[in-house]
Amino acid sequence: MIGGSDATASMNSFVFIMLGMFPDIQKKVYEEVMDILGPDKKVECTDLGKLIYLERVIKETMRLFPVGPLIVRAITGDIQLDNNCIIPAGSSVVLVILKLHRHPEIWPNPTKFDPDRFLPEAIAKRHSYSWLPFSGGPRNCAGAKYAMIAMKSLIATVVRKYQFSTEYKTVEEIRITADLMLKPLDGYKLAIELRE
Repeated sequence: MIGGSDATASMNSFVFIMLGMFPDIQKKVYEEVMDILGPDKKVECTDLGKLIYLERVIKETMRLFPVGPLIVRAITGDIQLDNNCIIPAGSSVVLVILKLHRHPEIWPNPTKFDPDRFLPEAIAKRHSYSWLPFSGGPRNCAGAKYAMIAMKSLIATVVRKYQFSTEYKTVEEIRITADLMLKPLDGYKLAIELRE
């Protein structure tokens, strides 16, 4: 089980890297936040549902950099696969979320950062289990909604006062390691400046 502040902090850092890498996307997030909150309004729960573009940016970041890069499940009953192979009861199965989230048959041009992948019409075309940063089904992450609230609140607060840049030019340049959580092998290469 991965949860709490470390996972949220790591995901926020990846979002800030993506904003730094894509200034046009950062500008759209900033404009949305300013339109809804203005320069000084405290973020309230009623505001979070209006931050639609920010949510798409967070979801696309979670697709490319799932904090929990794999899920392990115990099989309780035999599972017949399409190729006449049976996974016997009592086996453990590992689902590598990072590979699922970057599979080209599910996500065309998989390393392209594109928040529009999470427009309602795009979501409707994909299998409901093609995006699993919080796992799925009855054993999914109990803190998924809280994590999204926390991330949107923090990012909306910070992006109003600061802008981000990074030396990374492409997603492929970010070397990652998967320990308990996914993290950049070379640290979070991010520059933060106060907005004028």
